[in-house]
Amino acid sequence: MSTPTRQFRNLAIDEMPTTRSQARAREDERRKMQASERPIPSVEVPGSSSFPQGDIVPVPFWLFDALTAAVGGGTPSAPRPLTNEGITSEIGALYRSIREDSHLQQLLRMGRGEDAESSLDPGSDVEMPTQRSPHDLLALKYGLQDMLSVFDPALPRDYGRAFVDRVPPRPTYVKGDLAATIFSIAYHDDNFYNCIREVLTPSICAARYFEKQTNRARKAMADLDDYASEGAPPDMDVPTCARKLRSIVEQVRHERHHRAPLSAAVSSQAARVLVNILDLVCNRNRDVYKNTTWDRGIDKNDEDDEDRNLYLQLIGDPPEYDEDSVPDWMTNDFVIAPLSNLPISERNPFLERLTSILEKIQGFEISRPTDYLGRYIRQFESLLADSSIPESIIDLFEPNPGAAQRRPQAEGERESQRRRFD
Repeated sequence: MSTPTRQFRNLAIDEMPTTRSQARAREDERRKMQASERPIPSVEVPGSSSFPQGDIVPVPFWLFDALTAAVGGGTPSAPRPLTNEGITSEIGALYRSIREDSHLQQLLRMGRGEDAESSLDPGSDVEMPTQRSPHDLLALKYGLQDMLSVFDPALPRDYGRAFVDRVPPRPTYVKGDLAATIFSIAYHDDNFYNCIREVLTPSICAARYFEKQTNRARKAMADLDDYASEGAPPDMDVPTCARKLRSIVEQVRHERHHRAPLSAAVSSQAARVLVNILDLVCNRNRDVYKNTTWDRGIDKNDEDDEDRNLYLQLIGDPPEYDEDSVPDWMTNDFVIAPLSNLPISERNPFLERLTSILEKIQGFEISRPTDYLGRYIRQFESLLADSSIPESIIDLFEPNPGAAQRRPQAEGERESQRRRFD
């Protein structure tokens, strides 16, 4: 019984309220008193529970009883039997669903302020989706890395390694990590994935990727300059920088091939990156250690010129490698080889720049001719000559599997075409 009710009971008749508002207040207090004195429904505990069989105990499931009465218009029922979990049988199925669903349990832990990242713990057993093949799963992961890395300086393959390699078995909230949370949801929800892809189209991702590779090439050359002047970062010498640039060129070639088709505005971005790198290297035909004052521990006379000059290392006089011990992209013609594999329409916007770069290289040949440089220039000239021919004409000489048998060509005709297009 509430305190105001007890106070009203102690009042004499002449002390009771007489105004309408006082009468209304008195009626409200009477209703509160009746509600407080309503007994809590009891339930029968089954013999299999921890309570002795037949005991009647009050339990806090009066809310369920009250809701039943409110919705159904009835009154609280007689004592109810409990399940083994200690709850009424009507909500036993719901209780078991919550108990057995680890995702709901995780949400409950979050509501209590507990750590919700248990499914991402290194020791947890991750259940991978079974409806996709391993190849499809790898493609799905890389697609998400490609899209989410648009907002990060990392390349797609290096993005989010902490959570990409340990995907939780279902969409998961990752405390303090929006990217990991989005990755988790999109990995399991095709609709969510498609929504992201609709905004971050393949062309947007490709443009951002090629921009990053240009920045990586510039940084590699800046690191070489810092190493030459200050010795930091360590070990960024000319051969190391050259290998890094060759690797970047190969990655651009590979990604352009696998990202096709792209929008017209983005399709030439790979060619732009390659031309930019080639131009930057040609502008570095100098001894990078000429003004170095710190002790590198190497005598100048013990080094070849190409180990001190980035241009010579890549174009003018590159070192000879054992072709069986290095990948092809370490021995092919720097930038010219991947450029020649791009469609002519993607190279055409850069013909003027390429012509200017070729003239610069031809000037270098006069001061230091080498057999390799002479061959490189001939390949460069062939690239420009092919690029000046309309692509529709080139297509006439490409194999057409769907065409009828072609007219046999004379030997002299084949030789003429081979000299022109090889």
